[in-house]
Amino acid sequence: FNLDVRKHTDTNLMGEGRYGKVMKCLNKETGEIVALKAMKICENTDYVVAKEVFMLDKVSTLDPDADNIIRFNKYFKSTEGLHCMEFELLDLSVEDLMKRRRAPFSLNEIRLMAKNLLISLQGLRRVGVIHTDVKPDNVMYVDQQNEPFRVKLIDFGVATLAERAKTGKIMQPIAYRAPEVTLGLPLSEAVDMWSLGCCLLEWYLSFLPFPADSPYDHLKMITHLMGVPHEGLESGLDFEDRTFLDLLQKMFNPFPGCEVTETAWQNPFGVRKRTTCIRLVQEPGRCSSAMTDKHKDTIENGNTSDKQFSDVEVTTLHAPFPGCKVTTTSQQHPFGIRRRTTYIRVH
Repeated sequence: FNLDVRKHTDTNLMGEGRYGKVMKCLNKETGEIVALKAMKICENTDYVVAKEVFMLDKVSTLDPDADNIIRFNKYFKSTEGLHCMEFELLDLSVEDLMKRRRAPFSLNEIRLMAKNLLISLQGLRRVGVIHTDVKPDNVMYVDQQNEPFRVKLIDFGVATLAERAKTGKIMQPIAYRAPEVTLGLPLSEAVDMWSLGCCLLEWYLSFLPFPADSPYDHLKMITHLMGVPHEGLESGLDFEDRTFLDLLQKMFNPFPGCEVTETAWQNPFGVRKRTTCIRLVQEPGRCSSAMTDKHKDTIENGNTSDKQFSDVEVTTLHAPFPGCKVTTTSQQHPFGIRRRTTYIRVH
């Protein structure tokens, strides 16, 4: 399409999707290279654009750098009348890097990305927004060459206000969908924490943890991994491995919402629990004795650093319904997450 040449110069197409395309452009007014998202004209274009711009204005009250949210510059129409949104230009998405390297991320790499995204979710909670589409394709590196593994959360096209998240509303891609969404239970910002847990596990394993095609199969896979850990599984894990597995288990806690007490327990990932308040509180985790052979082989045969992640996995995949009360503790935890909640406190 034709841009207003007085304000923007199109340099190249970055990507194209169902609802529009993104181009790398030069803003002649500021001299900045920016990303321009142009929406395709369809039956509900005006409504879709108005909703997205509203959510972008809402999250723009956050600090884009401190809160790791993509910076939204402005909205305008092209000379052809197309809806355009201008954003800061970021690097590539985590999804793209995964396809390029064809190998799992290390725990050190995952830890950096996890911290950035936990801060993002904390910021969204402050403004009462649920992203509902947290996945590797919507996580982008800021500058992978100069700031390795620093990421920001993008794409608020399907975001919603937490106060408008009605029980029974279907949201999130099924592979990253929290159990309470499928089961028609009360919804909160905790659904984004579940999706983030899926991302962390996918980055560690290099494949989707719950690659289901239907809600039934999805829940079946989740419950398959939520039982008591196999006796031989944890015995081979060192402390760092168990802490990462503990992190994932609490992120995947199926019962979000219960209050967590204060604690001084430190954790490198800085998350407490998948509820509206994430604080560092330890709780015994559960992992399925029926864990798939693929997962078991990955965990048991991994190196010292990799086994740390498996500990987080067990904890994050704990119960699909976050919400029970957790007592305080002084035990140290390298990843810093206790349970899946919607309120995140990062250290």
